[in-house]
Amino acid sequence: MSSFFDITASNKPVLIDFFAEWCAPCKMMSPILIEVKEILGDQIKLLKVDVDKNQRLAKALNVKGVPTLVLYKKVSCYGGNPELLLKMISYQKYMNIFKHKFNF
Repeated sequence: MSSFFDITASNKPVLIDFFAEWCAPCKMMSPILIEVKEILGDQIKLLKVDVDKNQRLAKALNVKGVPTLVLYKKVSCYGGNPELLLKMISYQKYMNIFKHKFNF
């Protein structure tokens, strides 16, 4: 299995969705993330991390709530702070961030 560093070192943007099975807002984000993945295809890698099953990783990245979305490219965490970096409010805001950061 690849390490977190190996995954985030990719030249391709990596969007990590920190979620929990019991989290209603996380469940609402899921179809949006699927749609974004369908639109962007191989231009982005999407990972889902269950914070209850991966507590050490969530704690190391200072994830304090779910859903939390963090975008990496070549190990760089956009915004310089992994804490609640790209918590999405709406689909439009989500797509605007991608379009701006990656010229989609």
